[in-house]
Amino acid sequence: MNRKASGSRQDRIREITILAMFSAIILAMVFVPYLGLITLFGIPSITLIHIPVLIGGAMLGRKQGAFLGLVFGMGTLIRATYSAGFDYLFIFPWVSVIPRVIFGFLAHDVYRGLLAFFRWMAGKRKAMWIFRQRLTALVFAFAVLTALHTAMVVPMMVFTFPLALGNASIGELVGGDTLSIMEANGGFRGILIFLQSIFITNGAIEILLAASAGAVVADRLIHFREKADSEGGDTDHAGID
Repeated sequence: MNRKASGSRQDRIREITILAMFSAIILAMVFVPYLGLITLFGIPSITLIHIPVLIGGAMLGRKQGAFLGLVFGMGTLIRATYSAGFDYLFIFPWVSVIPRVIFGFLAHDVYRGLLAFFRWMAGKRKAMWIFRQRLTALVFAFAVLTALHTAMVVPMMVFTFPLALGNASIGELVGGDTLSIMEANGGFRGILIFLQSIFITNGAIEILLAASAGAVVADRLIHFREKADSEGGDTDHAGID
């Protein structure tokens, strides 16, 4: 009994340690210039910070993923207080925090659901053995979740534009020239142009990076974790791939 309690305590300490490490990585990517947020051509920054949120959420679970999403969101909210351009709109929590918490919360379930699907497919179709099921599930999960993240954040930014248009100081920080172009394009048409540019540029780059580098890193980390659990006699996290 004591051995089981000791093992459970060690598991909790390990989980907290991993969560703290991911949180530190996220905060470093938020506040170190051009590490996690890359600004190009005056559009909202291309973000790489969602990748450690995805990896941590897939590895650790729903609550931990939601917590990492909260760290991501609060970090970008604080950074927005001294940012200019479109990034200034992240001072509003419905733009910076809420979508990231939802996105982090879903990471584990989307990954596990796709992993179960690919394993089921491997049992039904012999040709599926050529795919590494876990890595394939991570690639698809990270691509879908990154697209979902963009689909949640960008509309929130668009709905926040009236605050910038109606407030001279906010409008100046966001970028008066860009807002004038949007107004000149008839409001809704301007919004559509903005949405299209974000999905084509930022969204595509973020999806590609998450589904390639992010998925490979997550696959190796999950493998090492499952191996350590298996060697330690804990089979709860062990998987097959």
